[in-house]
Amino acid sequence: SKYLHALVGKEDLLWREVDELIATKQPKRYDKAVSLLVDLSELAALNHQSPSFTARMDTLRLAHVRKPALLVRFRKAGLTP
Repeated sequence: SKYLHALVGKEDLLWREVDELIATKQPKRYDKAVSLLVDLSELAALNHQSPSFTARMDTLRLAHVRKPALLVRFRKAGLTP
């Protein structure tokens, strides 16, 4: 999509925004972070970089293992098993 193509090259910026959103510990911000992660996942698939995304997602999940509300959102969005 045009939207995804506009994000190419901005991955590091998006990951940083995800980290900042999660750091707020606010549910609405979690939703925005998950939305960005879905975009990053689709972008990775488009660029044949899914293994890299999966590794980064695993690191993120482990870093926030004590945030069940966030982990549930990850699972519902299909970002983690």
